[in-house]
Amino acid sequence: MCFRILRDPRPILQDAIADLQHAIRLNGRDDQARMFLGDAYGHRGLAELELGQPAEASFAAAEEAFAEAVRMDNKGTWLHLGRGIIRIGRGRARAATGGDPLADWAGAEADLTQAARLFPAYADPAAALGRLQMERGAYRRRRGDPGWRADLLAAARDLDRALAIDLALAEARAAMDAGRTSRPSSTAVRQSPPRESHQ
Repeated sequence: MCFRILRDPRPILQDAIADLQHAIRLNGRDDQARMFLGDAYGHRGLAELELGQPAEASFAAAEEAFAEAVRMDNKGTWLHLGRGIIRIGRGRARAATGGDPLADWAGAEADLTQAARLFPAYADPAAALGRLQMERGAYRRRRGDPGWRADLLAAARDLDRALAIDLALAEARAAMDAGRTSRPSSTAVRQSPPRESHQ
């Protein structure tokens, strides 16, 4: 998920992190506070990524908070959706520094698939899956990995599913527009040759 930041959100996110940490000190069994703490850390990481600053510490803190919520038996749709979106960003940050994002994106896919299963009438998990598949497909295509075709076909299906749930979903429309040249027919995807790898 890409952001265009007009105002640095990190001070507000830091206030939220402090409030949530205080809530956890008051009630050590508050799985919801840990889930939202993971979300706040993760969005701080997304902001750092967009601002061109190191984001790994924020993403690692987000994973730790989400893991604590899961250990407390939080299996809610919001946890999977939030962690899935954060993992997309963590993979992007890893790729930007020359690392391999595929493990992060596999985790994101598992989370978002679970969110879609738990709440099939909600369009956001499908839209996020579509964005993930498009990003992973572009990454694989640049490296000559033939798996990019399957990713782009899956992206088309997921974005179409999101729009079928909510035709007004701006996020799905924006993702579809951004990847319009990457959403040809199934035949065109199968026949299109991969780009040369620059590695």
